[in-house]
Amino acid sequence: MKRTTGLFAGAMLGLTLATGAPSAVAQAPATKAGATCGAKSDPAVPNNATEPKSGRQFVLQYPCDLKKDEKVVLILNIHGAGSSSSYQHRYFPAGDYAEKYRLVVATPTAAAAMPGRVWRAEADDQFLHDLTDLMFSEFGKTNIKSFWLAGHSQGGATSARIVCSDYFKTRVDGFFSLSGGRQGGRTERNPSYNAPAPGAPVPATVANQGPGPARPAGAAPGAAPATPPAPAADGPATCDYSHISTYGEWEVAAMPDKSTVADKFGC
Repeated sequence: MKRTTGLFAGAMLGLTLATGAPSAVAQAPATKAGATCGAKSDPAVPNNATEPKSGRQFVLQYPCDLKKDEKVVLILNIHGAGSSSSYQHRYFPAGDYAEKYRLVVATPTAAAAMPGRVWRAEADDQFLHDLTDLMFSEFGKTNIKSFWLAGHSQGGATSARIVCSDYFKTRVDGFFSLSGGRQGGRTERNPSYNAPAPGAPVPATVANQGPGPARPAGAAPGAAPATPPAPAADGPATCDYSHISTYGEWEVAAMPDKSTVADKFGC
């Protein structure tokens, strides 16, 4: 996972390479949003920052040697169903690369209580807006050279839902799918992935990644549903952004043969 994170960070750096950072040392507060700099993902970082409008806490990781007006890449690191900030920042430890790649990583937690903690529009969207506003304020709007959503599983689906919303479409440069929310075509999930126990019967259907009905086991890899759902007016294919998708080695049985995103951009 750390190799994947490093590759992702390098890709972001290549997409939005700064022309050079000023040499003057910033005369900045010792903390950002109440969080001290340099937090690593091993051992686990407790929630160390606070979004003041809601009072909700989150994990914030950023370099200790930021210079005045230095450009940074902001990542909103969104957990999956039943997870939290304390797990997500270790599952996708982008904060460990904050100094090397000049990253600011904010990892929040959905409002719902366990065991059914998932991201919900009515409970969480305004918080995500306010958290993003806070990061732009704390680090300087003109210093955010690139802003990425990174979402795991239901957090990836949430990222896909919000990436082209009125608020985020003018701010987000990229969306990194961590086994959820992949754009351009659905994957076929390995039918024995996450089986209840070794040798347990395989379910009669194979779950899809993303919205839409499940397909029968044995369906052609990469085959689309007979009646795919119509895209929402502000759905993830209605604006432009960079997109990276990754999956676990045994999670996917087959990738789609084509990608509507690749077709759109001729790549």
